Amino acid sequence: MSEIIEEIRNYLESRTGRQDLRTMELNESLLETGIIDSMVMVGLTAFIEEKYGFRVDEDDMVPENFETLEAIANYIARNTAGKTS
Repeated sequence: MSEIIEEIRNYLESRTGRQDLRTMELNESLLETGIIDSMVMVGLTAFIEEKYGFRVDEDDMVPENFETLEAIANYIARNTAGKTS
């Protein structure tokens, strides 16, 4: 799980230039802090699909899955359980 979190942090940091991602709590809101907006979300879903090999369904694009680093990592883990990368 920590590897997924680190990969998501790296992606978001490179996409947004936000250095504060390094010190954010895993349950701190990426939406409320403005780190994830609609444009970043499009890129993030494409990154997840390419990196982890599953399609992010439009119905899955809800705060429960993308609000925090922890939520994103859990979402990815649920969708890749039993798969090898």
